[in-house]
Amino acid sequence: MEPTQARKFDATVEELRTRMVRKDAEFDEVVNFFMDRLGASRPFLEECEEVRNERLETILGQCAGRFLRKPALALVGGYLRHAGSDFYHGSFRAPGTMAVVLYFEKSDTGLAAFSDASLKGPTDFVRFRCVPLPEPGALRN
Repeated sequence: MEPTQARKFDATVEELRTRMVRKDAEFDEVVNFFMDRLGASRPFLEECEEVRNERLETILGQCAGRFLRKPALALVGGYLRHAGSDFYHGSFRAPGTMAVVLYFEKSDTGLAAFSDASLKGPTDFVRFRCVPLPEPGALRN
C-alpha cells in the first residue's frame, strides 16, 4: 500500500472519531460515514486484523441486554482493529437483532447501531463509554 493511502485512512478514522464524540452527533450519519468511507473499502479492511477485546465484549453484552431486554449472543465475525490505531469495528447479534459496533479504545467511546435482523423497521443507536466504576465500598464514608 502506498503511504498516501495509509494517511488517507488515518485521517478518515480521525474524522470518524470527531464525528462520533460530538455532543450533537447524528448517529445515523456517523454509521453511514463509516460504511461509505471505510466499511466497504477493501484496502481499509486489509489494514485491519481480527482481534478479541474482552472489555468491549463485556460492555456490549451489558448494553445489548439492557437495551434489547434480552441476552446478546456470540459475535458475528468478531471485531476488527485498524492497524496502528485504537479503532475497532465489528458486529454482533441478539435474538432477532443484529448490531454494528464502532469503538475507540483510547477514549473508551463507542457507538452501536441495532437493527431488526430482517432489516425492516427503524435502526436504534446507543453511544457508550467504558468508564470503570470504583471498587465496591470505595464511596462509603
